[in-house]
Amino acid sequence: MRLTVILISILAVSANNLVSADFSTYAHCYEAIYLYYGYLADTAMNGPDEKLGQQCRGSDNNVCTFLQFLRNTMSAYRAARLGDLQELGDRIGDTIYGQDVLVNAMFESGYDDYDSVRMFGRKVPHTRVLEFATDILMDARDKCPAALAGGILAKAKEALLHTEFLRAEDTLSDKKASFQSIFSISGSDLKLDDVFSDQIPGSYKDIDWKGTASNVGKTPEEVKDLEDRFPDFANNLNRDLRVPKELRLHTYILQRIRV
Repeated sequence: MRLTVILISILAVSANNLVSADFSTYAHCYEAIYLYYGYLADTAMNGPDEKLGQQCRGSDNNVCTFLQFLRNTMSAYRAARLGDLQELGDRIGDTIYGQDVLVNAMFESGYDDYDSVRMFGRKVPHTRVLEFATDILMDARDKCPAALAGGILAKAKEALLHTEFLRAEDTLSDKKASFQSIFSISGSDLKLDDVFSDQIPGSYKDIDWKGTASNVGKTPEEVKDLEDRFPDFANNLNRDLRVPKELRLHTYILQRIRV
């Protein structure tokens, strides 16, 4: 199967410009882009025997464009409920423009999630979906670098960073509530800070652990103790039964999405 590499120009949709309820949906859009890169690498290595996007076949049985991939990896029910797919097709065509244009078009058309059964041919837990694509990309890096032609790996990483920003914003409210409850901290003592990346524009809000420890601790020794304990809480959120299940789930995903 001939691989037509369709590149994505990574542009920013700043998390600071989104309504809180939209963070998760936008994250799913970026995840779909990341999964498409996994599909391209998988197809380049394995042809029709690829594991990701098994039901996706493009024109003349060639590699799917992103729009074709999108249509074929959603549930039929959700695909039917999408807005004007033709408009989405007109805006991004059979190639992919800047990522900001793409995710906004997906969002406005009602895209909100993918179906793991249609994507992999079997049910894959939500916590494993991105890891599955990551395994494919890492396998291509180690065994078949030609499958990553056009800088696919670097661009996939950028899409993943956008997902990380959005997931961090999406979980912040539950994270703050759990943190305040467990450590009996008032809202006035909780300090937030902007987290930046040197790889993509924009930032997201997170708890400033040292700043909060300084606000709460009554002695230098107590401040130092809290500076150690607070990050431990953050690093173990994915298995802390004191916090909501959804927060544990999304923290696990966030901690695992690394390239």
